[in-house]
Amino acid sequence: MFMTLFLEEPSEKFLHDILNNEVLRTLSQNYPEKNIRELIAELLKEVEKLSRDKDYPTDVWAEYVRLFIGTPVPLVTPYESVNRGERTLKGKMWLEVRDWMLDDGIILQNNSVLEDHIGVELEYMLVMCIMSLEALRNGDLREVKRLLTRQRRFLENHLLTWLPNVCWKIENKSVQRFYRILASLTDNYVKEDYELVMEIEEFIKGEVKK
Repeated sequence: MFMTLFLEEPSEKFLHDILNNEVLRTLSQNYPEKNIRELIAELLKEVEKLSRDKDYPTDVWAEYVRLFIGTPVPLVTPYESVNRGERTLKGKMWLEVRDWMLDDGIILQNNSVLEDHIGVELEYMLVMCIMSLEALRNGDLREVKRLLTRQRRFLENHLLTWLPNVCWKIENKSVQRFYRILASLTDNYVKEDYELVMEIEEFIKGEVKK
């Protein structure tokens, strides 16, 4: 859900859906990791506060443009290639990410962004999680192991090499608390996801050997 907030200006309906999402409300009270639980609760409170503002959601739209689109350049470039020192968007990192996703049969449908956009890389992780769950339901532990290894390696080779720095920039440059909370939540969640992926991967390895 949150990956969409990096891909486009949030619509009024989308923010309304966040506010009324029962899963998020449950996670804000019961998520095991305290920091993430509190950040989800903070985000919900901030959306509720924004909804009472007469300028909502215009201010949020304007901040998205200021942060990620900008004129002539954005305050925070949402592409891995640029954040890893390349001077062009369609460079080495983009090719690596594009080919990585193609190897998993994932083809980007949104022509307005590139594969190494922060929102697309987060979406890739979501798709891989769904594929892993489907393989688990089918009892295919070897496929689960393969998919988990792919997720771990993608986090190590791509997302975790640049996402924390981008989130730090958003937290320090945004004038909207909404985006500062979103950045902190994304950073913390991806780091915890890495720990969980490694833990489950090790467990599945043991089950496959039995």
